[in-house]
Amino acid sequence: MKKLAYILVLIGLYAWPGPAHAQQATWDQYRRAGESAYWQGDYAEAEKQWTAGLRIAEQFGPDDYRLGTSLGNLAALYEARGRYDDAEPLYKRSLATYEKALGPENQYVARSLGNLARLYDTQGRYREAEPLHK
Repeated sequence: MKKLAYILVLIGLYAWPGPAHAQQATWDQYRRAGESAYWQGDYAEAEKQWTAGLRIAEQFGPDDYRLGTSLGNLAALYEARGRYDDAEPLYKRSLATYEKALGPENQYVARSLGNLARLYDTQGRYREAEPLHK
């Protein structure tokens, strides 16, 4: 049932012009600009773009996959910069958002679990990482 609702929402976002469509396009621009900056090593610009995208994603609601994506992107950036204390709550929130939006068996949930486990491994928190890896 959740998948059907998700598909209908996506169809509605692209088929019906209006504020929701404009928000989607703006969020996607910030997401792509952040990705480009990140891969070019311009972390300050990536943070700026992804933070702006997060503000828009929060308007889609607490159970929207775009919120999970925005949170996960910022968490990965913070992790790459060694800002582990900033990354952890974002990874956790991203995981919870994906679970609600897409269900516990979704690939994005699995990826989020892996991201959080990797963060714990990096910090030597192996006991916390192990169940997430499993």
